Amino acid sequence: MTDENDANEGASGSEGADSESSALSSVVLAALGDMSLAVEVRVGSAKISLRELLDCTPGTVLALDAPVGGLVDLLVGGQLVARGELVAIDSQVGLRIVEIVTEGGSDEA
Repeated sequence: MTDENDANEGASGSEGADSESSALSSVVLAALGDMSLAVEVRVGSAKISLRELLDCTPGTVLALDAPVGGLVDLLVGGQLVARGELVAIDSQVGLRIVEIVTEGGSDEA
């Protein structure tokens, strides 16, 4: 019977931990929810030599490893958090989020 009681206590203990974690998340979100974060959009990358970099002048075109119209990465603090499509918003560039990246992979929107 002790094993069954221990198992029940463990299950209810994890539920209590989940509700405490949820309450803590709510408090943190309330306190920090309006904090500004710098976000970065990474379109693609290229590997070039120092010589090629030094030879760059206005008008030089660098080929990136990303396809035209492909998804771009949204980073916060250098960490990938989402992927999306570049869109035009009047005369500015915007990002339409297509998928949110989680620790275990991505969740499509």
